[in-house]
Amino acid sequence: MTAPFGAAVVLYGVLLAVLAGWSAVVGRPRPGALPAGLVVLEGALLVQAGVDLAGPRAAEPGVHLGYLVTSVVLLPVAGTAFARDRGRWACAALAAVCVAVAVVTVRLHATGAPRA
Repeated sequence: MTAPFGAAVVLYGVLLAVLAGWSAVVGRPRPGALPAGLVVLEGALLVQAGVDLAGPRAAEPGVHLGYLVTSVVLLPVAGTAFARDRGRWACAALAAVCVAVAVVTVRLHATGAPRA
């Protein structure tokens, strides 16, 4: 995984978390851009996984593979769980999932292939 792409994924995940969190705090319905934003984030995570799998081996392959699988699976699981729920707590949970995706992406980068 390249550092600039990983940073973009982290920042985009945090941006979506802020959007969903703001919606939860204010008590407004889920923004219409949020589902599309989650799809874009999942696409970026899939690209990141593909690049990562094609790259050099990680120093700790088991841990790294766990982070890689978690980064790809987390959003679809949360998306299906909260697809029909438009309430305040669903937005809060989606915000927490977006923060978790950002943290997992940082950890994925930290456990990646050793730097020369």
